[in-house]
Amino acid sequence: MRQTISGPLFLILLLGVVSGGCRTVALKSYDYEDILWTADWGGPRNEIVTGGNSPDVRIYSPLGNAITSTIPTSNTVTGVAWHPGKERLAVTLQAGEEGSFLFDLRSGEKRYLDSISAAGARGLGWSPDGELLAVGDNDGYLLLYDYEGRLQRRRKVEPKGITALSWHPDGQIILTVGSGIARYELANDRYTHRPAREQEVLMLSVAWHPEGALYATGDYGQPDKKRPPYLQYWSADGKLIGRDSSSRVEIRNLAWSPTGNLLASASDGIRLWTPGGEQIRHGLRDRYLWGLAWKPDGTRLITTSGDGEAFIVDSRLRTVAGW
Repeated sequence: MRQTISGPLFLILLLGVVSGGCRTVALKSYDYEDILWTADWGGPRNEIVTGGNSPDVRIYSPLGNAITSTIPTSNTVTGVAWHPGKERLAVTLQAGEEGSFLFDLRSGEKRYLDSISAAGARGLGWSPDGELLAVGDNDGYLLLYDYEGRLQRRRKVEPKGITALSWHPDGQIILTVGSGIARYELANDRYTHRPAREQEVLMLSVAWHPEGALYATGDYGQPDKKRPPYLQYWSADGKLIGRDSSSRVEIRNLAWSPTGNLLASASDGIRLWTPGGEQIRHGLRDRYLWGLAWKPDGTRLITTSGDGEAFIVDSRLRTVAGW
């Protein structure tokens, strides 16, 4: 079935259609202790970083065939983010005593970030110019730090916990998701909060398009009430453009390619979408995927799974490497 929702961009999204009419495959089971929550691809050496419920953050060569560094941690790693131009890595954690931190690759120093909820944090992202780091914590606070990790602002923008955030490409707006969608504007230090669905669900992912004209969100759905997860597209001013319900499990992560011509989603496998909302590919269909990031040149992606695996795939979702 096809659903069209009018909006300034007049996007049309497919609703509830599995790409190509392929049969459903069973998802590989996993244990909580094995989950790799997060991944990023970048840094000065174009390396891959992953983290999750294992006792360390691991940095891999661009081919994924060698571990180049490990960073010991004592908690669940919920987010990792390379600085856009320097040898610095931001890491968020939860479910333990260790706090979120910045890691300097040259000195090996951890610099802990203060004023974050004792329950930890999940939202994470550097501003486009690398001058500010945004963290969204599990008490609903959005925190802004400078490059050295000094707190600049702390604002309550979400009534519950923040699960993800995304910077507008102009660096002046941050979107956060949790129980709904919050929009924080840096210039006037104000925010608005709105529901994302008719019934409240846990939102899990948000991603601004690289040109800033729209953004996408993914959620958990409500399986017990037979409400599927939604991938939703929104105009820049927050009008719903369209939605898709073909994901069988929650949409853990979203990532636009650097040029903005493709949106990747991590859920029951990895899917690729056009900016118009058409699902064009679906790979790793039997994997329950969590982490997701594009290679900076847009030719490949890194994704991580619930059972602790990592995969590099090309733009046609063919597996190039896995471990």
